[in-house]
Amino acid sequence: MSIFAKLREAHQRRQAIRQLRELDPYVLRDIGIEPGQIEEAVSGKIAARNRAEAAQPLREAPKPAPDAILYKASVFANGEWPYSHRRAA
Repeated sequence: MSIFAKLREAHQRRQAIRQLRELDPYVLRDIGIEPGQIEEAVSGKIAARNRAEAAQPLREAPKPAPDAILYKASVFANGEWPYSHRRAA
């Protein structure tokens, strides 16, 4: 690799770090990077770790008990909100 290629690569790395540092921490977390991991992400050190975590199967959310579903259906069966503040006439 020539010296110019190494300089170009270093410049691109610094530019990527600068651009990532300008992003909001919430955006960084959305793409899978913590704010303190920017340099590692640009160098590719955390890519393998993130791929391994992504390969893990997602846990399913617990399903509600059937009696809870029936209770909710019975509460709303008459079409009115059960806790309304309307007074009976």
